[in-house]
Amino acid sequence: MKVATCLLGLNLVLNSSLFSLADDWPQWLGPKRTGKSDEKNWQSKWPDEGPKQLWKASVGTGYSSMSVSNGRLFTMGNVKEVDHVYCLDAVTGKELWKHSYPCSSSDPNGFPGTRCTPTVDGNKVYTLSRMGHLFCLNFDNGEVIWSREFVKDFGAKVPTWGFSGSPLVEGKMVLVETGAEGASLIALDKETGAILWKAGNEGPGYSSPVAYTYKDKRYVLMFSGFGLVAREMANGKEAWRFPWKTSYDVNAATPLVVGDRVFISSAYNKGCAVVQFTDNKPSALWQGKNMRNHVSTSIFHGGHLYGFDETDLRCLDFETGMEKWSEKKFGKGSLIFADGKLIIFSDKGLLATAEANPKKYTEISSAQVLGGKNTWSSPILANGRLYARSLENLVALDVQGETKTAVFEPLFPEEGEPRGWKVRDWSDVKRQGPEKAKWVVKSGVLHGSEPRGTWLVSEQQYGDFQLEFEFKLGQRGNSGCGLRFPGHGDPAFDGIELQMVDPRYYPPDFGEVPANELTGSLYRVVAPSVQVFKPMEWNKYEVTMKGPLVKVKLNGQQVLDVNLNNHTSTVKRHTEEIAVSLKDRPRKGHIGFQELSRDGGHVEIRHAKIKVLD
Repeated sequence: MKVATCLLGLNLVLNSSLFSLADDWPQWLGPKRTGKSDEKNWQSKWPDEGPKQLWKASVGTGYSSMSVSNGRLFTMGNVKEVDHVYCLDAVTGKELWKHSYPCSSSDPNGFPGTRCTPTVDGNKVYTLSRMGHLFCLNFDNGEVIWSREFVKDFGAKVPTWGFSGSPLVEGKMVLVETGAEGASLIALDKETGAILWKAGNEGPGYSSPVAYTYKDKRYVLMFSGFGLVAREMANGKEAWRFPWKTSYDVNAATPLVVGDRVFISSAYNKGCAVVQFTDNKPSALWQGKNMRNHVSTSIFHGGHLYGFDETDLRCLDFETGMEKWSEKKFGKGSLIFADGKLIIFSDKGLLATAEANPKKYTEISSAQVLGGKNTWSSPILANGRLYARSLENLVALDVQGETKTAVFEPLFPEEGEPRGWKVRDWSDVKRQGPEKAKWVVKSGVLHGSEPRGTWLVSEQQYGDFQLEFEFKLGQRGNSGCGLRFPGHGDPAFDGIELQMVDPRYYPPDFGEVPANELTGSLYRVVAPSVQVFKPMEWNKYEVTMKGPLVKVKLNGQQVLDVNLNNHTSTVKRHTEEIAVSLKDRPRKGHIGFQELSRDGGHVEIRHAKIKVLD
């Protein structure tokens, strides 16, 4: 069954954006490409029939796994020799958009369909077909931003079982393995698709690239047909290599970096090894045949490895490779990790949870959630939902923990610099703010930055919530409260800005100020129903956001009652470019406060608190 190995290219998931929701699963193997989730409040124990099924969808034929970002799920499948990239509502399963293109699904050993998982980064989605079609798609609507063809553009040859490595986004680049001569690994500008560097002559190995840091320098590691090859992230210069020859060049499991060591594993009786690369001089600390990963990648936790030795789930000691225990019930399965537990998916659709316990296999729950065979796609956990797929069907399962009573939590300390917040440039929150710009809390009052021209941006993202705070603007002060904005762009146009401005900010020759640019407005779109702003005094905002509904009180009087779905008109940015309508802006994102006025008074914020409703 040599083809089976290829599917190891399950490495399908996507990469995270600059700010990612803590419980999203935005790339292959999760937020850090380690197969581990930081999610805590989820149910690992289920009734005999399994977790409640929320929805089920047909997603074409393939072995692509799933990725979830900002309320959307992405996966790939093939129907009648046409590939489809599916964007579904992660909560309801409703199809939001689909990108389609002709692509062969045939396989020499009868394992048809897609291999790779889409990679999400901010407002872009990166996908790769088994024939080497690389797409950068618009997150909102699936439109093609740019594309590449490995065979045509780089002279690559399609591997026996198709391209299987999921794109990796790092900084301004997207990295992919082509296996082409002189361009085995390439780094492209993620915005334009332009070549930043290309390097190497190693044939493809069906694995996915990973990034790591060693002595304050970033590297990219590729498990190619040759073996391990590490390159400097900035320019592709080779740092070190470690040969690992496997039958049919199938090195498919993703390398697992732990400090200055990396665990590798391959099937066809090749085995596994821990390679130490101190000072970029690699050598095997140990090598053995106790773990032969075929269609999944192992997990590292607490000094131990958990993974599939062909058809046996095993636990090994990371330092020695010694087997601790073995379990046979799952066949050629896959697994991920969350909150001290393994989430295991068998090759016939059996889903289970077990303690990540090196002493013995301790199962918590199991249930048959899908039928079929060769269900090799890795399951994922995102925001209280487990997603699993067979060759053609995808299910969403409810594993949300007990609902906690929502309470208001303070956003800032009583003194000092706010933790969990970043100072960003006023026109694009992806950029750092001006040098030495700081927001500081003094005696319970948050003071806007000096130098000006910044946003104070929450690291956490929010969907449905209640937000309350008081603010005071000095003469000619200009501020705003950003709501549900992404980790890039201008919150006023890429998210929502609740305006806060002293009318005297506008010069005398400006003329009449539009009502949708005054305090109480959703900037440049919706004007407040009444103007009750008090210049030079403390004012209080009370904001409630639930799905598309936005209600705002200012000084105890309701000034906005808006359904975002009713606002379909576009609006001009300050640059005269067009921003999308309120209807199409994110339903989850960061919150923030702006300090913009160059010569007016500072903004001051106090008693800021938030209650999370979702």
